[in-house]
Amino acid sequence: LLLPLAERGLEVSGVDISESMLSLTRKHLASHAFEPVTLVQSLDALPEDKRYDFVHTFITLQHVPVKLGLSIIEKLMSRVAESGILVFHVTYFAGGESIIRRATARLINMLKFVVLRVGVLRSLYRLLRGRDMVPVILMGNYPLSQIFSMLSDAGFNSVHVRHSEHGYKGVVVLAQRSQSVPHPEAF
Repeated sequence: LLLPLAERGLEVSGVDISESMLSLTRKHLASHAFEPVTLVQSLDALPEDKRYDFVHTFITLQHVPVKLGLSIIEKLMSRVAESGILVFHVTYFAGGESIIRRATARLINMLKFVVLRVGVLRSLYRLLRGRDMVPVILMGNYPLSQIFSMLSDAGFNSVHVRHSEHGYKGVVVLAQRSQSVPHPEAF
């Protein structure tokens, strides 16, 4: 999305924790005559007072622990200008699952994550399985009611949701920050 926005002459900042993705983006940018594009590995590397008309992340937050993801959503919200738009995607637990089933699934995923991330255990696991395994990808299950409360508290009063299914149930949230309205006593 960064490249099409930059092609239109918009001021664009891109954030990715992966240096290889940033390098690839720089390579693509070099082949075009775009205005300078800011590329950083962390939201914290952007000027703190900078606000954006459009902030977007898609199929990213689901791969970070939920607690961290919620703090990222808060940071993203804080970067949206008045009347600006925030778009993000998160996954969630679908209704109808028992608490025991969710806890069991969480425990199994956690164990797989540990086994596949720790060198010796990973090698042993692969050896026992007789083949290379695809690493387990973390899938967060976000509390939607908490997210909607956060949006409301931050002044995003126009919120639209579209359901998604990429192997996991999710939602794409499009939220617009309200324009500040002067207090009636100011007139």
